[in-house]
Amino acid sequence: MKRTGLSRRLLRIGHAAGQHAEAGHIRFVALLCAALVLTLGGASAVAVHAVYEGKAQRVAAREPAVATGTAQRAQAAYQVSSDWLADRRQYDIVFLAPLTSDVPLPPGVRGWPSAGEVLLSPALREAGAGEGIEERYGRTVGTIADDGLADGSERFAYIVVKPQELHSRYASRISGFGPGDGAGQGRVGPYPRDDQPEWMFQALIVGMLFLPGLALAWVASRTGARARDRRMALIASLGGRASDRALIACGEAWRPVLCGIALGAAATGAAAWRGVRLPVTGYVIEAADLQRWWWPATLLVPLAAALCLFAVVLLFDRPASGRRQRMVRPGQGHRRSPMVWAMLCPVMLFLGVQGARFFPPENPARLFATWAGTAGTLATLPAAVAVTAAALGRGLARIGRRRRLPGLLVAGRRTAAHPRTVARMVAGVAIALCLLFQAVAWQMIFGQQATAAQLTLDRIGLSTLEVGPKGGGKRAQARFVTRLPQGTETALFSTPGARGVRIAGDCTALRTLALPCPGDEGASTALNERPSDPRVRELLAWKAFPDAAVTVTRDRNATRKPVDAENGSTLILTSRDGEDLDVAALKELAYDSFPRGARIDAPGADYLVGGAPNRDQGRWSVLLGIAALTILALAAGLSGMAEHLRSGRALAPLTALAGGTGIFRTTAAWGVGMPLLLAGLTGTLAGGWLAQPLVGPRGLEVPAALTTVSLLVVALLGLLMWWWAATAAARQADAWQPGEQD
Repeated sequence: MKRTGLSRRLLRIGHAAGQHAEAGHIRFVALLCAALVLTLGGASAVAVHAVYEGKAQRVAAREPAVATGTAQRAQAAYQVSSDWLADRRQYDIVFLAPLTSDVPLPPGVRGWPSAGEVLLSPALREAGAGEGIEERYGRTVGTIADDGLADGSERFAYIVVKPQELHSRYASRISGFGPGDGAGQGRVGPYPRDDQPEWMFQALIVGMLFLPGLALAWVASRTGARARDRRMALIASLGGRASDRALIACGEAWRPVLCGIALGAAATGAAAWRGVRLPVTGYVIEAADLQRWWWPATLLVPLAAALCLFAVVLLFDRPASGRRQRMVRPGQGHRRSPMVWAMLCPVMLFLGVQGARFFPPENPARLFATWAGTAGTLATLPAAVAVTAAALGRGLARIGRRRRLPGLLVAGRRTAAHPRTVARMVAGVAIALCLLFQAVAWQMIFGQQATAAQLTLDRIGLSTLEVGPKGGGKRAQARFVTRLPQGTETALFSTPGARGVRIAGDCTALRTLALPCPGDEGASTALNERPSDPRVRELLAWKAFPDAAVTVTRDRNATRKPVDAENGSTLILTSRDGEDLDVAALKELAYDSFPRGARIDAPGADYLVGGAPNRDQGRWSVLLGIAALTILALAAGLSGMAEHLRSGRALAPLTALAGGTGIFRTTAAWGVGMPLLLAGLTGTLAGGWLAQPLVGPRGLEVPAALTTVSLLVVALLGLLMWWWAATAAARQADAWQPGEQD
């Protein structure tokens, strides 16, 4: 027979064997999911690079070219400022004052509006619809097209003003936009201010998608391995070569692998055609970015298939006769007991949480103790789970025998005899949960100032606001103060000395803050006791030293004097009734009063604004972490199902003694479903406990939503795997006939 014909026949033999093999459908799903995950992982890596490159190109195209010398004519005055909505995500706003009638247009702008008119990005227009964003900066007359934005989710605005309104020392004279319009460039927009380096996202893709995908491919390759190993050994004994066995293995696996990469390619193609908004993060991936990089994504599709087939052929489908057989001697046929490692697990848990307290605060050994305890917990957790599973199995067996429950008896004895199977299922998911909680906890540490600011906001709300005018003078500030809504009191907070604080205002404003009002105009009095109003306490906590001397001055004209933020003076707005002030309306008033508006927010909110990028980037860790957890839980469940069905034929005769197939529901529940639920609970408890040294002392806690979603994902997969394992085992038992061998 020719080699080509033999190869086709071997592929057909493998295909037929795969359809009728033990746990064939489970292996089909496992290989399909592995190929799908690896395909999506490769597409994600390409998408990350495409997005970074696309953002860099679009931002560079709208950068202003600063006019230098006499060779370039200044076409406009240009200045970048910033603002934020209620979610504290900072965005850039560009003030532009035309100096000529033919000012060049940046990408995304089809024509400059008149002075006092505004162009907004679609994302800013949508996000700020409830905060009056279309009237805040002037009259909105249009939107910025996608080619003028870093990405579809960017918040950005162009505000056209008169030349006399843009005389700030920070304003630039520009000759155009883009790299080709001048030598001097001024960077505008979120790139790279709010973005982490590309390699960090690529590392997340590798750790959260590729590695779990490879683990799933490993599990899929070993599913139903006992019968395949016997088949490969038979082929080897009949003279089959390694290439023959490889063809049979490929014949078994090509169909699910092809389906998996087809689904992954379809999802990637849909994203490249329409773009995609990612859940949790809300980030929009532009279709144009993906379309430019379609060819590397296309090349990665066969690479994902090759990885799956490599796992199937080279790693696992080797004949049993070709493996080294371990010589079994008397007394050496058993494995070392995991009891010692199991007993170390609670010790490591204690070290990870309490170990730092045994060292002084400045000693670096504190951090080492925490790390050592965390690593030790992850290393000893499988042994602890195995010992616990064995004890639990013996208990279940006793209960089943006492209550005459055959399913519980069989499940308990199987668990007691093979605790490592349960340990493998539980440990992978639990360790993944611990690592996810650690990543979120470290992310929260970097935003602890933002968390403190949020606590301030929770205590006093928006009843007191700081105002920092951007430009203007005495007249602009007086216009702003006189147009404030009724019930709003104003005071001036300043730090004239290194350790001194001065609060000035009229008697109504001072009494609103529960401060004493001196008898004469211009008189001052020292505040010798702790302020009774929490709003004053929060102001002092954020803007003064703890031992600062506080002086209260009666001055009805204090708030009409220009605020000098560089010298520590701030305009304070306070609601008379203690209710929240309307920040959106006040910002609209500020942009109508001052040349470039004003910074208006609660005390300490600067840290909320600064922490927003860290918060948004933390959502990527959550999104990819949940994806990795889902993949690993799926791998653990499929592994448990394969182990359950491997002895399904041996349990088939028990259906006659037990009076039905209900025994399979019980054994599947305790052998597949409960280990996954146990993994979710164990990982959540251990992960939350190990995260305490990072978040507990700072008044933080792991988000409840993360814990809930993690438990929900694992629980749903556990229920699905239990139902599937019970159904498959019952169907397998229905086909059993006396005389069949396992």
